[in-house]
Amino acid sequence: MPFPLSIDQYLNPYYPRSIIPHFPKPLQRLFGKHKGLNSLNSSWILYLDVLIGSFISILLIEGVFKHSSVFKQHNSPIIIASYGASAILLFNANGAPLSQPRNIIMGHFLSGLVGVILSKLFNLSSGGQDHFYIGGALSVGIASVVMSLFNCVHPPSGASALMPLVDEGIKSMGWWYLPAHLISSVLMVCVACITNNIFRKYPLFWWTSYIKPKPKDEEKQVENSTSVQPSITPEKSGQTLIPAGNNIDGILRNNEDKIEITTNEINLPNELSLTNEELEFLNNFKKKLLNHKHKSTSQ
Repeated sequence: MPFPLSIDQYLNPYYPRSIIPHFPKPLQRLFGKHKGLNSLNSSWILYLDVLIGSFISILLIEGVFKHSSVFKQHNSPIIIASYGASAILLFNANGAPLSQPRNIIMGHFLSGLVGVILSKLFNLSSGGQDHFYIGGALSVGIASVVMSLFNCVHPPSGASALMPLVDEGIKSMGWWYLPAHLISSVLMVCVACITNNIFRKYPLFWWTSYIKPKPKDEEKQVENSTSVQPSITPEKSGQTLIPAGNNIDGILRNNEDKIEITTNEINLPNELSLTNEELEFLNNFKKKLLNHKHKSTSQ
């Protein structure tokens, strides 16, 4: 469910317009600016796409950390286990809001930050060291709230918050746990932008699904351009226009801004003009109502 309070309430008005439409077409596709395929001839192609994307993303992360001397010095594993769950979500449910780049990158980072902070705090006293299991439970709870506030909920990130308090190897990484998350999540998103855009579409959005309305001056330009073009009027397109206020059989007019359709009549606003095609569309609804009435009375 959408939470009533998140930072998007305050950031959306300042969110800049996307510059992706100005990129070359190949780059637009990599960034998810395309319609994708409506259907695939074979489900096996989709399964192969999922297999390749998951395999390459995990292998790439493992390769980077396996050959990184810097992270080896800080006891980093070749991969943080929570990215196995992220790969399943990202490559099997690429259209889900929880799989978008913001959720993956920020979700893991913020959860890891919560885990490291609590690990440091519980390590300050012998009593805290004896109760690290409480810190583990607390880290998941706090991370859940933080992700909701930042509107970046990503379920596998719960493990990212938990591991600094229950895994000795991760605990020994200290603050190096955070850059490890940033590198891992960015690499996985980069692979997804390639493989998930071959037959599918990814991402749906980079930061928010909010669509910023056009500026007022831009709206005025659109209105002026549409008012000047006579080619879109029904008369020019070969459609017959039924003028506003004109009464014909089965059509009544009213002074209210509403359309009413009953089994006997169609009631329209007095100032509303219709084409023959639109009138036929309304009449079809009236016929359906009439048929429904006959069926109900016959039963």
